[in-house]
Amino acid sequence: MQKTKNLVLGAVFTALVGCRPAHAAEIVLERTAVDRLVQQSLFTDQGRYFLQRGACYAYLDHPSTTLTGGRVVLNANLTSFLGVMMGNQCVGVPLNSKVVLSGRPVQQGGVVRLDDLRIDNIADANVRAAVQAAVQSRFPQAVEIDVAAALRQMLKQPNIPYTADIERLDISALSAENDRLGVTFDFKLVAK
Repeated sequence: MQKTKNLVLGAVFTALVGCRPAHAAEIVLERTAVDRLVQQSLFTDQGRYFLQRGACYAYLDHPSTTLTGGRVVLNANLTSFLGVMMGNQCVGVPLNSKVVLSGRPVQQGGVVRLDDLRIDNIADANVRAAVQAAVQSRFPQAVEIDVAAALRQMLKQPNIPYTADIERLDISALSAENDRLGVTFDFKLVAK
C-alpha cells in the first residue's frame, strides 16, 4: 500500500513539474501569521524590542500588526526613560506612548523585506526622534520572508520519496491588503 502511495505521489509530482506553461504560485500569510513572524524575529527580549538600552532606555512591546493599503502596519506600546547620562544614572523623564509604524513590503531577490518605513502616529510627540532613529535601521528585520528557504523546508517532508532543489525563484508580485500578505512567485524545481 505504501509503495502504491509513493508511486502515485511521484507520478502526480512528475506531472505537475512537467506541465507547461508554468503558472505562478502564491504564499499568503494572514495577519495572525505576520503577528507571530514579527514577534519571533523582532520582539525577542521578553516580548520587548529595544530601541535603546542602558540607564536611558526605550523599548516597544505589545505589538500587533495589520496589513492594509499595501503596507505592513505595526501598533505597539513605547516605554522609555530618556535623558542625559550623569555618571551611571540617566537624568530624565519616563515617557510612555502608543506608536504606529509601517513599511511597504518589497522583494529583494527571493526575500521579502520592508521599505519606505515611516512613523504613522505617536501619541506623545516628545518621543518621535527616539523612535525615528531606530526605525530606519532596525524595523526592516521585523518582516523578512525568505521564500526559497520556505519552499525548501516544505520539500523536506518525510513522506516525499526524492530530494528536490529550487534552481530559480522569481517573485513577481507582493500585496498587503485585507490583513493578508501575499507573495506571488515563479520557480524551477528539480527533483532527484
